[in-house]
Amino acid sequence: MDNYTHSPQKPLRAFVDESTEDVYEIEVDPVDDAIEALLSDVEAELEFDSFNENTLFDHFIVTLHRLFSIVRYEYGKPAKNLSTNDIDEFVTLYWLKFNQMLPSHRIKEVTKYDYDTYYEDFANISFPRSARISIYDYIFLTTGKSTQEEIEDSEKQCIKRIYGSYLPNFFGIKYNDKQTDRWKYEVIRLIKILYDCTKEKKVISLLCIQHPSLVKFNPLLRTNYTDAVKFIKSRVILRECYASTMTPLHQIVHMEQYVDALQSFLQSISYKSIDYIVQHIKGKVSCAMKRSICHELYRTITHNISTIPLKHHIAYNHLEDPNAIPYYAYMHFILSGINDHLLLMGSSNAYYPTVSSDFYDKATLLPCEIIEDDAVFFSYMHEKKSEITKLLDEETISWHMENYQFLYTFIKKLNINKSSSFSSKDILYIIKFYETVYRDKIDIPLSSGYTKNHQKPLKINMLLKKMHKKHLEGNDTVLSDESYLIASLWLQDRIISFWDMRTAVTQLEMCKMQHMILEVWENYFPRLTYQDNKSPSLNEFVAQILPENDLQRIIARYSA
Repeated sequence: MDNYTHSPQKPLRAFVDESTEDVYEIEVDPVDDAIEALLSDVEAELEFDSFNENTLFDHFIVTLHRLFSIVRYEYGKPAKNLSTNDIDEFVTLYWLKFNQMLPSHRIKEVTKYDYDTYYEDFANISFPRSARISIYDYIFLTTGKSTQEEIEDSEKQCIKRIYGSYLPNFFGIKYNDKQTDRWKYEVIRLIKILYDCTKEKKVISLLCIQHPSLVKFNPLLRTNYTDAVKFIKSRVILRECYASTMTPLHQIVHMEQYVDALQSFLQSISYKSIDYIVQHIKGKVSCAMKRSICHELYRTITHNISTIPLKHHIAYNHLEDPNAIPYYAYMHFILSGINDHLLLMGSSNAYYPTVSSDFYDKATLLPCEIIEDDAVFFSYMHEKKSEITKLLDEETISWHMENYQFLYTFIKKLNINKSSSFSSKDILYIIKFYETVYRDKIDIPLSSGYTKNHQKPLKINMLLKKMHKKHLEGNDTVLSDESYLIASLWLQDRIISFWDMRTAVTQLEMCKMQHMILEVWENYFPRLTYQDNKSPSLNEFVAQILPENDLQRIIARYSA
């Protein structure tokens, strides 16, 4: 072990060789450690907690959310691919648990079009002509009527709205009465899911659920809004979880992973491309130069997407295949969350705290000191107060120390600083960020999309006080979980942009670029492909929208 070396970024763990009682230090990968810890937690929860089929599915989705959050790209944190073994271990646990349960249709009378039924359950049953597989047959079953004249107009209109408007909006599918019975069965089943959602979740309409939201698909929240989304998701795909093989569960993981990977990619290409250029420029990169690089890169990508004929991949003809319908519907539904996010973050009037480029240049003059914990933070603030004031151009500073401290804790959790510790420059950024938002008197939103109890926005001073009470003091009365999360997302987005020297114009251009990528994405990466076809390559896609010669051109220009 004398020649053993280790990477300083990775923590070490003691290992005892029982045969010799020698103690060695081995490298620990924090990501692998986190995945292992999550697997242990899930294993224990599945063994000791009580579940029904719907709560088990929700638990499965929450686990995937937690798993992907460990490996996805975030600003200051690189992405890491999940291994096949990692996914297999989680899927195996849930497949065994699902198969310990009886799906509901096995313990009750089978009902036509029910969530957990298949067309095969009824294929050998001779129906009278009036009860063949059709939308009218479903309406008769739902209303308990035998003729169209008996059905109330309001009920007719409700179901017509569902299959005429909400079905294509939610699931990307249009009802076609000329299709096969098997096909119609699968689509009517989706219509029933939406209809039942309106009846069971009476506090929220399908129109409300369509509203763009930052939190609609967050499985950690329990609101009327998110409960309705969970209701729809589980009913679309839950029956597949009871298959005799693990393949359907793997497919669900693949769909959720696809959406998460797309979100991760949009962030990655927006920030990592800039980092790559800055790292390869000869000489110092000023704030003004970096902002200019952002503009040029985003415009280059949008130009390439508009002018270069991108390679297309053949999509599986899913809309003609009854087997593919629940998977396509599920994918369409969860993908809408990405578009929601871009719509809300890309608003033309979105506020981003912006300061002159001189501030970032001056910040480099501050002697570098490491701020390791709260105690060092407070002592540093006390000792360097006059120096900080000078670097901030002696402007009026509120000196809301408790709010600075909360932001310090909040930002450390974001890992916004790529090093393990904070520096004196980070502290200066915290103060400037807070004071800019405070000076501009910005209302920070506490609600997104539909919410029954609309929360009034708060100024940053009051917001951080309430977040502190909730998070650190355990006072859940000051902010709901939903409001806390929405405020956190707002702060996170603005903090990242501030640390990266971005402006509202920069972020608007970035969102425009991300929208354009989203528009062409499915042509290159279809939701469903033929199994034997070669998988599309992400590297090839990037090479088309951002060729190496464009990168080198930008690097050469700013190096000069």
